[in-house]
Amino acid sequence: MKNFIPFFAILFCLIFFSCSSSVKKDETVQKSQASAADTSTTISKTYKSAAGDESGFNMNFTAFVKGGKVFITFNEDKMREFTKSMDFENFDGKPPYELQGLQGKCKNLTIADIGQDVNPVIAMVLDNGSIQILDVFNAIHYRDLMCSPCLPDLKNISSVKGGEGDGYMTIYAYDSAGNKSEVTEYADLGSFSEIDLNAPNGAHIALRLSPDWKITCKSESSGHIEIYKGCFMGADYLEDLKPQTYSYTLFSQITDGKLKKINMKGSFTLQKSNDVPDNSFIMPVSGLTFGCKKGGKISFTSE
Repeated sequence: MKNFIPFFAILFCLIFFSCSSSVKKDETVQKSQASAADTSTTISKTYKSAAGDESGFNMNFTAFVKGGKVFITFNEDKMREFTKSMDFENFDGKPPYELQGLQGKCKNLTIADIGQDVNPVIAMVLDNGSIQILDVFNAIHYRDLMCSPCLPDLKNISSVKGGEGDGYMTIYAYDSAGNKSEVTEYADLGSFSEIDLNAPNGAHIALRLSPDWKITCKSESSGHIEIYKGCFMGADYLEDLKPQTYSYTLFSQITDGKLKKINMKGSFTLQKSNDVPDNSFIMPVSGLTFGCKKGGKISFTSE
């Protein structure tokens, strides 16, 4: 019997290492398959534009998810025709274009109009249940593929879908319990064109508040140009003459062409004028001063 012990021991070792090798091989195959699945196109949505629309936007486009990232693609000739008619510049390079600033992996998305007119918006659900959006017209106009910040009032979202509001089109976000909330864009002062502020210090300041909650402030003074970019939050629309305060976070500062990453927080108040119907006011609270002292205000004409 003693002569058989080494044989069984050797046989056991051979079987053990063979099984271990098989398990490791299976794990490697599974990881490889998972990696391949992670980079495949998992979700694709196409926006079909209405022919003869007054906006002139007669172009279908598609947004798709690949590896948790979101891309947008469209017919180059159609895009070139549209941007030329609107005197916009084209995106650099060729489609598909990757959307920037996602704060997680996208697991679901939709494209639908928000408002009473043609206004395609991409709404994206992240793996942490947050929502980010991209206003497509704004992206084309300003060659800006940066997504909005995570919308603060929408949590634990599992899906998004276009639908009808009270006389307008919108996008609804559904949480894990099936409750729905509206996805809102900013639609007031500075959302359709830049606000030109004639600052008291003589600088020319242009403020841009995009519908998808991004802020850009450009200041020109004595031959120097400063551009700040970030995101902002607050009410989507001003209520009559009631002042509304907005908070923001600035991520970048470009001074005479030199880029610097920053993290500046601040706030300002917007208010429509009671005396002159077309006039409005901006009042800095913290952060950027817009060329005036804290507690002061700058008047501008609303288009």
